[in-house]
Amino acid sequence: MAKEYPQGIGPAFRERVIAARALLKDREEKLRSGVSPYPYIDGFHFDVGSPRFEELGKIQLTIVKHIRELAGNASIKRPVVYLDIGGGFGVSSIAIAIFLSDLVSQGKVVLIVSNLEFLPDRTNVSKLLRDDNMRVFLENNMHLVQYIKTDIGHIPNRTINVKNKRIKLSGNLDVVHEYNALTHSTTPDRDYSILGRSLSPWGSLILDSTDPYPYLSVPDNLRPAIAASFEIGINNLRVMSLRESRLDYYYVFQREQAPNITYASQG
Repeated sequence: MAKEYPQGIGPAFRERVIAARALLKDREEKLRSGVSPYPYIDGFHFDVGSPRFEELGKIQLTIVKHIRELAGNASIKRPVVYLDIGGGFGVSSIAIAIFLSDLVSQGKVVLIVSNLEFLPDRTNVSKLLRDDNMRVFLENNMHLVQYIKTDIGHIPNRTINVKNKRIKLSGNLDVVHEYNALTHSTTPDRDYSILGRSLSPWGSLILDSTDPYPYLSVPDNLRPAIAASFEIGINNLRVMSLRESRLDYYYVFQREQAPNITYASQG
């Protein structure tokens, strides 16, 4: 395998890219017809340990603590950048932003939520969400995060605006979180590599997905290649000499200068 794919790219890459385009087209068509591609929690509320969506569970509290620590690092001369991959409407990220609202309002922290197929706004919040309390919560607080519509392959070229200053994401991602999103990827070998290379010197990658979603709508002959590509993707992160640890079901990969991530107290 390593001899055939020296750059850490798994088998049948071109075919897997074609399958990804077909999956994206299907999700976009569902959205246009008013069908949400996300269940109630998946993609909206990643911290299933918290009692209510507007309250923080332990992973969210941990991210809040970590971001505050980074924001106090005098070596970081720009806003601390947090990215939630495939975060849907970003309910959990918004809850984090509320707890960091002092830093967000000062432009010291920016929270980004990415999606493949849509940009959340008030119109599709009203159209796709059945929960009135969640809808009102979003409408009142969506301004605290920035949404981008992109696949991971284009993340290095994306920029965001913070207090009229442009920040390129490549090399400036301080906290990248992913929950139940990359499990749907057909190109995790490429995706994990891009995310690892896009981390800042203080960057941390918090990954939930290390295996393919078993019911992914792809040709059966591609399933072994996709499964192998997850193993290759994780190995691509390991050969970058990132510090590796675990937080329950999360895999954590960190640059050398990143503070260790440990669970924050809920008390």
